[in-house]
Amino acid sequence: MQVVLADKSATIRSALRLLVEMETRLRVTGEADSGDRLLDVIEATHPDLIVVDWELPGIERFLGGDSRVAVTGSRATGVTTQVIVLGNDPQTREEALSSGADYFFSKGDSPERLLEAISAAVESSRQIRADHVVGR
Repeated sequence: MQVVLADKSATIRSALRLLVEMETRLRVTGEADSGDRLLDVIEATHPDLIVVDWELPGIERFLGGDSRVAVTGSRATGVTTQVIVLGNDPQTREEALSSGADYFFSKGDSPERLLEAISAAVESSRQIRADHVVGR
């Protein structure tokens, strides 16, 4: 499963990479430090999972004009990208989820909780793919 990491801090992206790669089914295929770069990386790598900081500079480039996560629209074409939003403010959770994110992770939570969210995304992606193949 291909993963893209997006955070303005190289240190945080590096820590996320180490954490994500603990899950043997995952491979980080791209990183971004801005919304513009994130869109370029998504287009180039077609990831299965995106882990994005809600405070990413230029995140509005990743969000549609109606605050829907851009990747949600691509699901209609059969793309099964999962989105985990990282945030500092627990109030961000509802906003992120209503914007189309699949999961929300508070940066104050333990790394184990993020691994749980990643595992849930992996399993959800497998189910979506299985349903898509069955539905053909």
